[in-house]
Amino acid sequence: VPSSGSCAGYGVFTGLTPGVSYQYEIRAVDQVGLSPAAATTGTVTPASGAALVLSEALYDGPTATESQSEYLEVFNAGDASANVCAYSLAKNGGAATAVCTGTITVPPGGYAVLAGTSFCDAAVSSCATGAWSLPAGTLLARGSNAAPAAGLTNSPAPTLELKSGSTTVSSMGGTGSCPEGESRTRLNLYAPDVPGAFACKPGTPGAATP
Repeated sequence: VPSSGSCAGYGVFTGLTPGVSYQYEIRAVDQVGLSPAAATTGTVTPASGAALVLSEALYDGPTATESQSEYLEVFNAGDASANVCAYSLAKNGGAATAVCTGTITVPPGGYAVLAGTSFCDAAVSSCATGAWSLPAGTLLARGSNAAPAAGLTNSPAPTLELKSGSTTVSSMGGTGSCPEGESRTRLNLYAPDVPGAFACKPGTPGAATP
């Protein structure tokens, strides 16, 4: 017996030129090739400029002192550089705190690791076993707290917002938890901020997730 229903989804358009308008058509087709509804059409114009997105959040670090290994990661999905220190972080709708002070420039297609004053990697001799080994040249932005966003928790994972002024430019979290040492990772760096765009993966701060 035929049944009706709906499901949510999203599409990602790549290779588009900023400032140029593109028309698109989306049509649903069932298993026998029938299209039960009219196609959805529209126009999209990719914006020009920087576009920082939250790409990873490590809520439950592998070190005994979790603030030593907790981190967030951002990716610049835009076509212009961005000073990540001009942004702020908010947790669970609370007050936002500056990512860092000064200037740390993330180029297009580049990453930056957002951490606290306690964060350390394997190059720091005082770190506990299990600290991260960051790739050479990793941009590391330290905030004023021991851990990013004044500390991360894993049960449940908080909702995190990256803000430019009062505008939220990217968000993640608030759904489920990940095993120790795994981060909530954006599967497609150009995907929208929806729950299905993230999954638990081994942490790879400062580098693309395999």
